[in-house]
Amino acid sequence: RWASREADCAVGYASVATTTAMLLAGKPMLLLPSHMEQFMLATRALETGAAMGVMPETAPGDLEAALNALTQQPEHRLSAALFAHKYAEFDSDAVVGRMVRRLQVLLR
Repeated sequence: RWASREADCAVGYASVATTTAMLLAGKPMLLLPSHMEQFMLATRALETGAAMGVMPETAPGDLEAALNALTQQPEHRLSAALFAHKYAEFDSDAVVGRMVRRLQVLLR
């Protein structure tokens, strides 16, 4: 969580944990997914406008230019901030707690 508070943006392969943490912190991302689940998450993040991506079927292109665009053009930062505001009440600890309680009921 420290990185999501301190960083201006992030570069990653669209893991669920990192992508979620960064978007909930309102930080834009450059995503480079390598398998289907990451691709699916990256596609959704790109749809929000809070991320840019290099998809597996495309050539990497100029990653420096993409990172510069991510940090210098306001639309990605704004979209990330809007995402964070929309989900400001989201509590991942509460979600885990509900899942544990449901599993306990099922295992009885």
